[in-house]
Amino acid sequence: MAADLRVWVGTGENNSQRSVGFGDGVYKSIDGGNSFKKVGLGDSEHIGMIKIDPRDSDVVYVAAQGPLWAPGGDRGLFKTTDGGENWELSLDIDENTGVSEVYFDPRNPDVLYAVAYQRRRHQWVLLDGGPNSGLWKSTDAGATWRKINRGLPSGDKGKIGLTISPVNPDMVSEDAGRTFTRLGEEWKHVDNHALFIDPDDPNHLIVGCDGGLYETFDRGANYRFFENLPLTQYYKIALSNDQPFYYVYGGTQDNNTQGGPSRTTSVHGIRNDDWFVTRGGDGFDPAVDPENPNIVYSQSQYGGLVRFDRATGERVGIVPQESADGPPLRWNWDARSCSKATTAVTRGAPSAATCRATWTGTSCRSWAASGAWTRSPRTVRRLCTVPSYRWPSRRWWKA
Repeated sequence: MAADLRVWVGTGENNSQRSVGFGDGVYKSIDGGNSFKKVGLGDSEHIGMIKIDPRDSDVVYVAAQGPLWAPGGDRGLFKTTDGGENWELSLDIDENTGVSEVYFDPRNPDVLYAVAYQRRRHQWVLLDGGPNSGLWKSTDAGATWRKINRGLPSGDKGKIGLTISPVNPDMVSEDAGRTFTRLGEEWKHVDNHALFIDPDDPNHLIVGCDGGLYETFDRGANYRFFENLPLTQYYKIALSNDQPFYYVYGGTQDNNTQGGPSRTTSVHGIRNDDWFVTRGGDGFDPAVDPENPNIVYSQSQYGGLVRFDRATGERVGIVPQESADGPPLRWNWDARSCSKATTAVTRGAPSAATCRATWTGTSCRSWAASGAWTRSPRTVRRLCTVPSYRWPSRRWWKA
């Protein structure tokens, strides 16, 4: 029998935070990827997952998250039975809730699990989750669906990651999705992204998360951490003027802002304990005082600025504060900051950017607004004020 050379591709990132690229639908190749043809769902913008029925490769399910910045579009779980010529909306939840993942029960492809994801993004905020996020199950190839959220946290839920055990497919939970219990995570980093279940031992799991790679042989009661893998994701780096060897500082994804020497006189070379943390949380844009390399400015998300003294270990929070009669300051997730070395006046003076002005300081003991943005008062108010609306409120979508 000739090999099946069909390849399906869903476009658009399935993430919702920070910089996100959107797509224009689903593409199909019938020659092993040499050429592709667009086959629909052009208004989906963000495809989370595609699954092909193992019994019939013309039957395909597409998990479409839908537009991030607007309601509607091609959103939900779509199904084709004719190789993409026509599409049916199999699971339709609401105009702001799409589907990010879909899975077959390996024993019976008519049994499916779908992950619903409710989100909406505006200039000032990402509403990353809602009451309609959750899990759904179908036992008739997507003709009908029912919720299976018992045991999951109540209220608003964010983006859920799911997998089906190849050893025991009922282990989507202990009872085929009727109830859920939390897996142990003591002494383990949070924010999980990838999960491997040993097909020969369902208690043996390998978990990828923001902190790296962890392994458990007792289904989460205890974990082993792989500390020799260089997996840290650095956003930005800064260099100091230390002599004879400069120091390197980097803001990392959910693993602090870290610093360490570029070289060492030790015969053992640079060790892990030569590195240190200047600021917790997600790290972004570090800056070093060019006159005094012991002074390092670091930040966490949304402008959480700290002045760190490497000589003493002192950390001082230095976030600029709004005035009593002014609008609140709104910080980007990755707010800009720097330590200037351009003139005698500004040398060593840090600066930081909010939604309404650029701020300069004197060793961060005081701040003054400089270079206010040339936006209309109405635009500034809109960017600098977070509405307190929640999902049931229609006012949120008109803000």
